[in-house]
Amino acid sequence: MTKEDLKLVKEFLDDQKIDVLNTRAFKKDSSNFIVSVGSIDNSKSKKDIQFKGKTFSVEYGEFAEYLKEVNKYLQEALPYAAN
Repeated sequence: MTKEDLKLVKEFLDDQKIDVLNTRAFKKDSSNFIVSVGSIDNSKSKKDIQFKGKTFSVEYGEFAEYLKEVNKYLQEALPYAAN
């Protein structure tokens, strides 16, 4: 990816109101990008979103199995936490 591509991805994420901190972006070719979002739920995934002459797909659910396990252990830790 070029710096221009990264700037475009950031603008796309801002436009879609997706926080850049839990994403990864991949460039399939000169006009197609995939944004992968770390989450448990994948129901918000979207394909073929047009933005500034490029096509984006947003795939939710990356690291879902790991995040489920983290949530499980956080729930188990609640009885031992003061706040």
